[in-house]
Amino acid sequence: MKAMKKALCLLLAAVMLFAITACSGSTNGTAPDAQTTASAASDGKGGDHDGNIVVAVQYDLGSFNTGARWANEDFPYYFLVYDRLFEYDEDTNAIPHLVEEETVLSDTQIQYKIHQGAKFSDGTEVKAEDIAASVMHAVNSKLAGEMFDQILSVDVVDDYTVVVNTADVYPQLKLALADPLASILPAKFLKDAEANPDLWSDPVCSGRYKVKSRVVGSSVELIPNEYWWDAATAPQNDSITFKVVPEASTRTIMVQTGEADLCDNFSAADIATAEADPNVTIHRLPSSRYFYIFMNVNAPEFEKKEVRQALNYAIDREACLLVQEEGCGQVMFDYVAPACMGYMENPGGYEYNPEKAKELLKAAGVENLTFDLTCEASFNSMAALIQAQLAEIGVTCNIVTIEQMPDIIPLIDQGQCNAGVVAWSGPPDDALTIPCTLGEAAIGANNFSKYVNPELEALFSKAYDMDDNARTEAYREWEEILCEDCPWIPLYVNEQRALANADLKNVEMCCIMPYNLYKLTY
Repeated sequence: MKAMKKALCLLLAAVMLFAITACSGSTNGTAPDAQTTASAASDGKGGDHDGNIVVAVQYDLGSFNTGARWANEDFPYYFLVYDRLFEYDEDTNAIPHLVEEETVLSDTQIQYKIHQGAKFSDGTEVKAEDIAASVMHAVNSKLAGEMFDQILSVDVVDDYTVVVNTADVYPQLKLALADPLASILPAKFLKDAEANPDLWSDPVCSGRYKVKSRVVGSSVELIPNEYWWDAATAPQNDSITFKVVPEASTRTIMVQTGEADLCDNFSAADIATAEADPNVTIHRLPSSRYFYIFMNVNAPEFEKKEVRQALNYAIDREACLLVQEEGCGQVMFDYVAPACMGYMENPGGYEYNPEKAKELLKAAGVENLTFDLTCEASFNSMAALIQAQLAEIGVTCNIVTIEQMPDIIPLIDQGQCNAGVVAWSGPPDDALTIPCTLGEAAIGANNFSKYVNPELEALFSKAYDMDDNARTEAYREWEEILCEDCPWIPLYVNEQRALANADLKNVEMCCIMPYNLYKLTY
C-alpha cells in the first residue's frame, strides 16, 4: 500500500513538475550532471587515505563572519575553525570547553573562567577581552532574537575571567554560548573587520583548524591550527576539504568512487544503492531538522487566519515525506521538533482534510486564492505535489525555484517572497526556537512570517523559569496559540544521514549534522 501511495504521489508530482519545468525554462536550481561534477572533484584527496579528508557538501559557506547570517549550512565550518565557551554533545546539550570554571554570582550574573594558554591561529593568547567582544558580536548581530537578547553585557574581570550579565534568569545561557554565533574571535580582529569586511576571507581562528584556502562556490580547505590548546581533542587528520556539490546523487557517487570520504545530506533516494555497496557505510540518526512552509501574515493572500488554517488542512504531510524523504522521518503538526521539551504531537488537531480546507476558505470569503511558493531545486518534486494538492481546493500555487535554501533570505528581505519551504534546527529547548523564529525581535532575521502576537510575546518570559515543569507548561501555551494562528504549515522532521567510506573511522552524528569532523581518520 505504501509503495502504491508513493507511486501515485510521484506520478502526480511528476506531472506537475513537468509543468513547472516547462513554464520556468532555465532556473538557478539546475544542477551539474553527476559525471561532470565527480570528474571536477577528482583532484581532491578523498579515497587515497593519506590523512586528507574530503567532505562533499550540498551548500557553500556563506561567510566566515558568524554575524553575517545564522544558517545551519555554515555550522560545519564554524565548528572547526572557531572555539566556543561551550560545545554541543551528540544530543546538542551544552558541555564546557573553553570554560574551565563557572560561578553563579546571582540570578542574572554568571562568571566564567577560561583555560589559560588557549591561542588563536596567529599565536596570540585568547583573553577575556576576546570572549567579551565575541559574545557581544553575537548579541549585536540581532540574528537570533531572544537567544542573545537576554544577554545585556559581558564584563572583563581579569585576563581569564568574564561575567555575563543577563536581563533575567536565563537557564538556556549555556546553550546560547554553545551556538556557533558565539564563536570566539580576537577583539582586535572584530574591530578591524568592522572597518574592513574583506578580512573575513581569512579570519584569525580559535578552533582546531585554520583556513588554508577558499574558492567561493567550490571548496574550502582547512588545516590544523598548530596553536590549538587542547591536545585531547586535537585534529586526527592532516586537512579537511569541503567540496561544494549541490546534486545529491553526485555526492553519493563521489563517496562510492573514493573522490570524497564523506558526504552530508545523503539522499534517501540513494539508500538502496548505498546499502548494496560494501565500500560505503550509511550513518543515520533521528533529526531535529524541521521543515515547514512559512507564510507572511501581512501579505494580502495570508492575512486572514482562516486562510492559513485552510492551507494546513489542504496538504498531505505523509505524502510530502514519502516523496521528499522516502518516508524517512516524522510528519509534523507542532511548531517544534519532537526532541524539544515542549513538543506536543498535534495540539491543533490538524489532518489532511481538503473538504475542511474548502469550508474554511468559503467562510473567510476567499475565492481564487493565488500565491507563489519559493523553494530550492531539490524540493521541486514535493513542491509539485503541494501544488497539486492545493489545486484540489481551488488554490493556485506557483513554484519559484532557487538554487539553495539560504538564497531565500534576501528575497524575503526585499519583499519578493511571501511563502517558502525552509528548515530550522537547533538546541532542544523551545526558548531557543519559537522566540528566534516567531518572536517580534526576530523580524528581519528568522521570523520569515513577520508574525507578531502580543499574547505570545507576554508568555515568552515564562521560558526562563528554572523549573523544567513550569517551562514545559509555558511552552505548551505557546504551541496552542501558534496552532490557532498558523503562521506556518509544519511539514516534517527528516532523518539525519551521512554516507562515508566504509574504512573511515570516528564518523559521529548529532541530531542536526555529522559533527566532530576533527576525529575523522583512516
